Amino acid sequence: MTQPQRTLLAGKVAKILNDRELVINKGTKDGLQLGDKFKLMELSDEILDPDTQESLGSMEREIIRVKIVHVERLMAIAHTYETYNAGGHVPEVGISGSVTVVRTLRRPGSPFTDDYLVKIGDELIQFEEEKQ
Repeated sequence: MTQPQRTLLAGKVAKILNDRELVINKGTKDGLQLGDKFKLMELSDEILDPDTQESLGSMEREIIRVKIVHVERLMAIAHTYETYNAGGHVPEVGISGSVTVVRTLRRPGSPFTDDYLVKIGDELIQFEEEKQ
């Protein structure tokens, strides 16, 4: 027997808790469950054809993914979960060698502690990862 298709949600960032966690404005009353995943998308400025100056439109690209780790009736906490290989050296923590690092909400390379990829009010789109 097949499972009924879930309706995917869109939520908004309600608060940034730290470098890896944020609160979204959706909860169990919306059908949210532990482990649900969301992604933040960014829409580019209008892109013009360099030859004709005609509008080519805008491009949407993914900024970061988060997973629900705590859910309440009206809100939930999500944290980053994707990893990358830091190429053998992570100066922020003084580690050398082969290092796997979890992505954070902080803008890469920024010297500012509060320079995040997300801000309050940004929309997050729920998605389901394809089974491999």
